[in-house]
Amino acid sequence: MFVGISARQTQASESAIKQKRRTKIKQVAERLFIRQGIHETSMQQIADELGMGRRTIYHYYNTKEEIAIDIQQDFLGRLQAVDGLDDVLQTPKAGFGKTEAMLELVLDHYLRHISEIEYLNEFDRVFKNAESYEFTTPELEQYGVYRLLHAALNAGIADGSIRPMTEREVSGTILTINHALFALITRIVGRREIFKQTYDYDLKDIRMLVNLIAYGLKNG
Repeated sequence: MFVGISARQTQASESAIKQKRRTKIKQVAERLFIRQGIHETSMQQIADELGMGRRTIYHYYNTKEEIAIDIQQDFLGRLQAVDGLDDVLQTPKAGFGKTEAMLELVLDHYLRHISEIEYLNEFDRVFKNAESYEFTTPELEQYGVYRLLHAALNAGIADGSIRPMTEREVSGTILTINHALFALITRIVGRREIFKQTYDYDLKDIRMLVNLIAYGLKNG
């Protein structure tokens, strides 16, 4: 007996294939963007690296900027998905202890995603003057990391283990922590041998920054 394929099944199959090809395009573009820069990478180079015609890519993306933004959105989501923060928030520790443990988890997570951080820095360099730049960066409240650190800090302020802060100071503290970690990781990765030879300082030593941040938050 002949078994036909429904239109819905065909559409789902085509969608899966299209998504797989988009993912492959992004993976190749990501490597080129990080290695030689977004401005310096052309659609033709992406096509050559993929082994396909440039016109084929246009079935999935109209411009390389669209690819760059798609990658950026993926990476932002990946960087905020830090495992274990919810569990820490549920522990009986005081707010300071929760915050300190969360900062350790965040740092470990970022150190496992260095290439994403490098890419985001390149993205910001290229798109900072673009009219649509602001729309590529979500509000702080949309980040899971922000929400959970915010809860831990407020718990510490409430139980007295973290020094008193206004709501604006809490938000600013979380933003400063993230940018400081990103900047230091990027700086060391870019000059790792120099840092190691000159200062005997490596990525693992960034934990000192986390300790200093925690010390500055502690009440008393």
